[in-house]
Amino acid sequence: MTESLLIDFPFFTCVVCTALLMMTQHRRPSPALRWLTVFFAVTGILYLGHDIYFRQEKNLLPMSDTLYATCNLLVYPLFYIYLCELTEARPRPRWHAWLLALPIAIGMAIGAVYCTMTDSETAHFIDHHLYHTQPCSNFSGIERWQAWLHAAAKVLFTLEVVGVLWMGSRKIRHFNRRVAQFYANTEGRAVESMHWLLIAFVVTSVVSIMANFIGRIWFGQSPWLLAIPSILFSSLLLWLAYLGMNQEFTARRLEQEALTQPAETEVEEGINEDETKSNDLYERIKQLVVSEKLYLKHDLKIMDLTQLLHSNRQYVYNAINKHMGVSFADYINRLRIEHAERLIEEHPEMSMNEVAESSGYHSLSSFYRNRKKFGKH
Repeated sequence: MTESLLIDFPFFTCVVCTALLMMTQHRRPSPALRWLTVFFAVTGILYLGHDIYFRQEKNLLPMSDTLYATCNLLVYPLFYIYLCELTEARPRPRWHAWLLALPIAIGMAIGAVYCTMTDSETAHFIDHHLYHTQPCSNFSGIERWQAWLHAAAKVLFTLEVVGVLWMGSRKIRHFNRRVAQFYANTEGRAVESMHWLLIAFVVTSVVSIMANFIGRIWFGQSPWLLAIPSILFSSLLLWLAYLGMNQEFTARRLEQEALTQPAETEVEEGINEDETKSNDLYERIKQLVVSEKLYLKHDLKIMDLTQLLHSNRQYVYNAINKHMGVSFADYINRLRIEHAERLIEEHPEMSMNEVAESSGYHSLSSFYRNRKKFGKH
């Protein structure tokens, strides 16, 4: 009973998450959410093949192993495409199609080879390769081709994991920097939790790579061994679904909001900011932000500063970054937390909700997160 629950848990997790994401997509359509829904649907098929394998339903294995191999190679590219839709204003669909082409080609090749194998060859391959993971050199003829295709799938999976984790981390960092350049309140906009999720995927990916090279049957030798990847992946999938359903802000939205702002002062080509101009602009920023307490304005954007200063967004950001060594968001939130600390000392009767509201924050969670980062320790 315990083993059966452990086998089925990731599959049913994917089914539930796919249904929830489809409902969310119906209410709030977005390309990123659509790709995340596809990711969970494919992952569900992957774990269906996983279930058939561990239940040793060998008559279904040629079909389920083909689906498993294909979906196993598709999940990381699909996750990367989801990240691209989240963090890029103009994703490249042609490049995305190429990412999916090789996994599908290998899966089709595995299926085609199964179709050409005799019943005895199929049974021999399943018993000796899928369940006992014998090396390719132990097979001959069509079985060797099938073993080589499975080995190629394992190598490709490893390369996908490394590539997606590396490129995905870069995209998340770049997107979060852009958000911090534009908004003072980054909560609900930056994908900071997605970065931690990606780190968690590093850990689970090590398990995935080990499982691919050691062989899935090794995990089926004990319910407790099977519990490790089952619970780990199910927890991460639930976390990803939760983040996806709550992440409404994307790079497309960032670009739209930037385009709807009033026109800013044009940057003259060939003219660089000299030291005097940069210093002068920074003093004007301090006068406006600190002396006039503009940092207390809710949902402050860098464009608010550029309009009041009759300057350019890049000039303003460069001046803050050069003189303070921080992003626009960190500059504003540091001032807000300093203001909040003064309120707490001077008005102990104020509740934390009142302190947060008076310091420019819409939510306590954002206030506490920034207080932990910039407050007194």
